[in-house]
Amino acid sequence: MCTARSLVPYKFFAVRQEFVLYVRKYCLNDSISRGREVIGLSRGPSQSTGAAAPDLSAIHPKLQALIPIAKGIAEHLGPGHEVVVHDLRDPDHSLVFLAGNVTGRQPGAPITNLVLQMLRQRGNDTPDLIGYPNRTRDGRNLKASTIFVRDDDGTIIGCVCLNMDLTVYQMAAKLIEQLTSTNDLDAGAGRDAGPVAEYFANDVNEVVRHILEEVVALAAKPVALMDKQDKLEIVRQLEQRGVFLVRGSVDQVAQMLGVSRFTVYNYIDEIRSQNNRWIG
Repeated sequence: MCTARSLVPYKFFAVRQEFVLYVRKYCLNDSISRGREVIGLSRGPSQSTGAAAPDLSAIHPKLQALIPIAKGIAEHLGPGHEVVVHDLRDPDHSLVFLAGNVTGRQPGAPITNLVLQMLRQRGNDTPDLIGYPNRTRDGRNLKASTIFVRDDDGTIIGCVCLNMDLTVYQMAAKLIEQLTSTNDLDAGAGRDAGPVAEYFANDVNEVVRHILEEVVALAAKPVALMDKQDKLEIVRQLEQRGVFLVRGSVDQVAQMLGVSRFTVYNYIDEIRSQNNRWIG
């Protein structure tokens, strides 16, 4: 029979396979794309935006100074990140420099609708937008930031945009969550078993001693003040925890409770007799 627990390994490997396929598809392709740019190869006509590449010498000096910085940031962050410089004096073809390949654009692409809206509403008072959520056309989640650049008069002339593809991190987080998730034992431990904290010992007598000390410590009174019913309840809890499945445990219990072995056996018989009556 296939249970929910037996499906966990299959779910884990399925997510891991998705993770590997994603890295191959996007991260490796992005690295190849970066290498093509470094050696001067074009992306090919199939990815053309239809706009001519901007003349970098014609853009504002402040924006020109940002290009090597943008390139360095993109190289530092690696695959799955994109740094873009926009010259907002030409919104139709504002993208003048792009390092990385997350959004699939090229130099000569227009400014985004978000930046247009912010400039329309706030003008030169538009604040920087840091760490906002975004999404690509193919559905990948992004973390984005837009930092505006002003000239000496305070007029916004451009912006630097950083886009981070969150997919690989979200898939890694899902893998970690599956690896670190645990199941609640109380549901399958039985009606009277209570919570179980597993104890690791070097011999079985140590296990028995730990359980006995734990049960006695939870009692409402010290052993010296316990009557028969109190000690009977201690033995009941020890019976529920399986202590008496261990050879020699009766002697340890008798010593702890200050009674004879015979008395402990009588307690066990009484408890099991009551349990049989309940079951019957």
